Amino acid sequence: MTAVNPTFVAISETKLKPNFIVNIDIPGFQFIHHPSQTNSGGVGLDINCKLTYQLRNDLNLQNVGCESLFIETPTSSGKPFIIGVIYLHPTHAFPPFRDEFTKLVTHLQNKNCEYLIGGDFNSNLLKYHEQSNVTNFVDSLASCGCISLFNKPTKFSKNCPPSLLDRIYVNICDEKRINNAGITIYDISDHLPVFVNLKLYHPTQQKIKPKFRCMKHFAPNTFLTDLSHNLNNLNPEAGEVNTLSDKFVKSL
Repeated sequence: MTAVNPTFVAISETKLKPNFIVNIDIPGFQFIHHPSQTNSGGVGLDINCKLTYQLRNDLNLQNVGCESLFIETPTSSGKPFIIGVIYLHPTHAFPPFRDEFTKLVTHLQNKNCEYLIGGDFNSNLLKYHEQSNVTNFVDSLASCGCISLFNKPTKFSKNCPPSLLDRIYVNICDEKRINNAGITIYDISDHLPVFVNLKLYHPTQQKIKPKFRCMKHFAPNTFLTDLSHNLNNLNPEAGEVNTLSDKFVKSL
């Protein structure tokens, strides 16, 4: 991890319960997590110690069969940047989660927040054209500027066809800030890790100095005389209209 030096690593399905002793200690990182009350689930964030952040427990999704964890970090633009991780239990009804998650991203958009939310959503985006729940979920998020960075399978199992369960959602479309995003071929589990290289700060915009026409020696009468002369020399029947327009503009 130190060779890559990520800003944070999000982990879904940690399987950590409230009474578990957590001894995850990676040099240069701080681990925080939201435990699960069941034998599955749970989420965590390994955060680079150089990152300034605060917990946003007010954003956690409630009573929709998932664990979630959110932090906020400042950016040079002044916009809050929200980092989140979610694990949705597959046994829970999907529509209530869909509605609450859509409310969350709409709330963040209305608050002028940028965000990156990843995790295991246990809904297969490859079924977009086959399952109305998935179709409505994707369309609802897209309507408020929330997009998934991946369209290829992330889970491979012997008993099931490949599926796209693991995602990273963002509301950033600037290609200058999203340098790279991908799926890592690493079989630590039947879920492949996903990643994104995203700049939290906004690139400095190059200032363009406007140009002004100097009117100090402008002679209105001479200009009008020349304009009248050029108009009289244009023969509408002598050429194509676009060509005539170009000639007129060049003559000014």
